[in-house]
Amino acid sequence: MFYSKSIDEIKIGFFLSLLAHKIAGEAVREEEYIQAIVSDARALARGERTFFEVDRDNYPIVVALYDLDKDHFRDLDVLNLNQQDYERMYKTLSNQPEFA
Repeated sequence: MFYSKSIDEIKIGFFLSLLAHKIAGEAVREEEYIQAIVSDARALARGERTFFEVDRDNYPIVVALYDLDKDHFRDLDVLNLNQQDYERMYKTLSNQPEFA
């Protein structure tokens, strides 16, 4: 049987792999990429941005984070993400069957 993944699932899978590397304590060159996604999710949760203003490349990740855990992103310090923040984002996304 063949399985296929959508582009959105692939993007979320890539983001999950970056989070897994951060959780493992490895250096990630895409730190700015992670911060941009978290920043957009935070701005969306705070009402500072609309869905139309979110970066289209990161849209599926940002909206998934927003939909699944918007209360957490309202008060998140984007510039000082810690281990617990990375773990929470990872668990939030990976607990969804369509993203696992």
